[in-house]
Amino acid sequence: MTDVESSTIKTDTITNFFKRVIVESKLWVYLLWIFLHYLSAHLYVHYCTPYGIMGIIYSIFIGPTPMCYALSWAIHTGNQSLFNLWSMMGALCIGHLSFPKYETNK
Repeated sequence: MTDVESSTIKTDTITNFFKRVIVESKLWVYLLWIFLHYLSAHLYVHYCTPYGIMGIIYSIFIGPTPMCYALSWAIHTGNQSLFNLWSMMGALCIGHLSFPKYETNK
């Protein structure tokens, strides 16, 4: 097998995995919430709660702005989404372990 054929097979495998696992299973929704939660948390700290004594004073005026309110909403909703993701994964694991599949004799 040539390098080009090997590279094409690897690319096809990655593409099929991405399509099957992430796109078709709707996992991309949780990945989007993870990214949004992470980004919002860092932006909130940077823009809405500056560091230091002056940051405490500034946060009184900056905190209620629409940008900070939206970032706070994204953090809170992203956190709920992550909690639901882990709850669902735990329920699936428990369900898989609790109900073993028995082979039937034909």
